Amino acid sequence: MKTEASFPLAQASGALPHSLTASVGSEWIVDAYGCEPRVLQDLKVIAQICEDAVAYLGLQVLGQPQQHAFPGHGGVTAMYMLSESHLACHTYPEHRLATFNLYCCRDRPGWNWQKQLEDRLGSTEVLVRRVERGNLVTQRMAQRGQE
Repeated sequence: MKTEASFPLAQASGALPHSLTASVGSEWIVDAYGCEPRVLQDLKVIAQICEDAVAYLGLQVLGQPQQHAFPGHGGVTAMYMLSESHLACHTYPEHRLATFNLYCCRDRPGWNWQKQLEDRLGSTEVLVRRVERGNLVTQRMAQRGQE
């Protein structure tokens, strides 16, 4: 892990150049465990989850979402290009796992991923991580809090 002193762009005064402090959005990384395998194979269910998240957060889909159901006992993939960035979902029925990645370049309220995925996928545990993108100061503060 780099320490504050190891960043060459840091100024001697300790202040960071403006380019290192610009917030360019938030990314939600969501893993839903213990899901019902048959539901993870249902593209309609996954698409509805994605569409509901997009609608609740007031996001704008560009073009047509790309969706694919893998043959046999495979999962599904759904990708939405948004004017605010993107939303992707990949499911793994063999592991009872669904993963979601939502990146928004503008601040948005949270969506209740945990409740939604418990109710719709039957997940037994949902891990939601929110990462502030582009803001080195915020990222450093978060790292210090974890040390």
